[in-house]
Amino acid sequence: MLEHSASGGGYDGLRAALSVTVMDRTPGLRLMPDSLTVNEGSSTTYTVVLETEPTGTVTVTLDTVTGLTRRPASLQFTTANWEMAQIITLTADMDADAVTDTFMLGHRASGGGYDAITDELEVIVRDDDMVGLRLTPDSLRVDEGSSATYTVRLLTQPTGTVTVTLGTAEGLTRSDDRLRFTTTNWNSVQTVVVTAVTDSNGEAEVLLTHTASGGDYTAVTGEVRVTIVRSDEVMAEMQAAQELWLPQFGVMVMEHVLHGLNYRFGAGDGPGLAGRLGGLPSGGSSLTGGLVTGAGYSLGADGFGRGGAGGDRFGAGSADRPKSLSRTLSLGKLLRGSRFLYREQGGVSVWGQAAYSSYKDARDGVSVDGEVTTGMVGVDRDSGRTLLGLALSYSDGDGDWSGASQAGELTSSLLSLLPYIRHDLSESVQVWGALGYGEGELEQSNAGVEVKQDLEQLSLATGMRGRLLERPAEDGGLTLMLTTDAILSRIETSDDDETSLAGIQADMQRLRLGLEWSWQRPETRSGRIVPELELGVRYDGGDDHGGFGLELGGGIRWELPGRGLTLDIRGRRLLEHENSNRHEWGVSGSLRYDLEPGSAYGPSLSLSQEYGNAAAQGGLDRLLSGSLSDVLEEDVSKPGEATMRWSVKGEWGLALSDGATGIPYVRLSSAQDKRELTLGWRLLSAPGDGRTELDIKAMRRQNDAGETRHSIGAEWKLRW
Repeated sequence: MLEHSASGGGYDGLRAALSVTVMDRTPGLRLMPDSLTVNEGSSTTYTVVLETEPTGTVTVTLDTVTGLTRRPASLQFTTANWEMAQIITLTADMDADAVTDTFMLGHRASGGGYDAITDELEVIVRDDDMVGLRLTPDSLRVDEGSSATYTVRLLTQPTGTVTVTLGTAEGLTRSDDRLRFTTTNWNSVQTVVVTAVTDSNGEAEVLLTHTASGGDYTAVTGEVRVTIVRSDEVMAEMQAAQELWLPQFGVMVMEHVLHGLNYRFGAGDGPGLAGRLGGLPSGGSSLTGGLVTGAGYSLGADGFGRGGAGGDRFGAGSADRPKSLSRTLSLGKLLRGSRFLYREQGGVSVWGQAAYSSYKDARDGVSVDGEVTTGMVGVDRDSGRTLLGLALSYSDGDGDWSGASQAGELTSSLLSLLPYIRHDLSESVQVWGALGYGEGELEQSNAGVEVKQDLEQLSLATGMRGRLLERPAEDGGLTLMLTTDAILSRIETSDDDETSLAGIQADMQRLRLGLEWSWQRPETRSGRIVPELELGVRYDGGDDHGGFGLELGGGIRWELPGRGLTLDIRGRRLLEHENSNRHEWGVSGSLRYDLEPGSAYGPSLSLSQEYGNAAAQGGLDRLLSGSLSDVLEEDVSKPGEATMRWSVKGEWGLALSDGATGIPYVRLSSAQDKRELTLGWRLLSAPGDGRTELDIKAMRRQNDAGETRHSIGAEWKLRW
């Protein structure tokens, strides 16, 4: 009893007692809190502490419960820390159902007077899964008359069989009316095919409903949004394809025409007939100097200013350069680079040229891929310093196009008339100009629509070429050559009233400038040294294309004619480019020994080696002659790594009967992980009014992976 007594203030002598009962604490576990709620895939914490001081170490072990992860799985309390709460972290595991689970997590103590002491914690795991349908994709675009697919599956495991019923949508048919899912296949997708009815008159955008029943999925719904592509959207994609195709068709036609004019203006004087017939691709490509070559055509490796026919350095690029030797052979490829020129004594000439290019581009989900072949014939008269002529060209384009949900073909043709003039300002400098007008037709189709539109092109081209400076070796040996030209062109199509397809107009401008400087000193006992420097500038502009490029190249050549030795060291670098990620450079060296220089007889041996991420020779030819899509818009965000390339070639000229010459040769080339061995025989007819050259060769190519390719090819040239 606890006694209480008072005094003063009138309370003297007052007493009261409080009865106090002292109870001993019993061993136990205190869980705080005693109930938890946690989301699937998430974690939470609680604490455990002892109610009384133990007589020794107490171990508290947590039960194992499927669906819960606990850390740690057991706790230890001593006589020193029994009053300190210890933390346990609980993580709720993910499951496939959509049910909220409740677990009782048991705790069992042992030791220190706590044997058989237990307690439980209620854990509620809130499920994150929602009963529902997964429709993939949930939106579709379907052309009229075409089909598309999507898939259906359940989000959670059902308690029984679920039936999904598909609703109807105006303008659509579907492959299935109902889908069934069980407790075992609920997570397997089932495919539905929908087809848009041709000329349907429903909404352009419809909803295809899905309603589930059975199991725990009763009244669960889902929708797929289907956009039916009407004829106006079909035409929009067709219009976009034309906007990709037409400017490049116009560019390639103009390049082919310029290629032919440069061939004509660069041809030498004198009566007679000369020509070249393009040959079949040999089935392989040369590794020499990192350049691609094939029978009947080649990308010249002699550098700017030393192309064929004295003037091809501006025109022989994209038209003669093969894109890929694995493409299907066409007449355009077969005739690529074919040409002829016939001159009469009175200055009248007839000439012809064939050219080929390919093109591929994509934008905003629409892509085009095609090729253009052009044939030209011309007649002119040279009155001495002025040449006047008229040329006729026919260009044929054939391509494929595809959009988001349709595809078709594109063909275009253009017949052009081109009057041209060349005037000699001096014996070594020429200026020229040409005006062209052409008409044709563009045809485009897909599965159900065909379009025909009139095509028209107007163009103007002018240029200058020749030696600005030339001194003989005894006076310093300086030579400065210039080639420049400019092109303006507009190509357009007419409106198509039947399909409401609008006409397209595309403009093109191009300016090119090339300079070549060389310094040739008089020959001495130690030979002759010829340094050279090349500069090329190019700007392209207009619709759907544009860019600027600046390239510098050069080298030094040492010749010892008396011994038949020639050493040539060259390099080039792209100094400026519209694409700032483009970096091109290359260096090369070559050594040639010819026992009888100036003739086709006797043995000769040549060795060359090149290093860089681009060919060291022919760089200005590529910049100045290549088409815009090849040169200025090429994807070079990841430029090629610098590699080493080398080649060894030996040949022996043998005199045959009737003045003919046979030249067997062997060449071994290596580039990166590829090696190529070529065995060949060239046959040259006797010199005279006409000359025939036949080249037959067999090639074996092997890479480091052990893959081997063999090919046999032939090239035939005829000059009159």
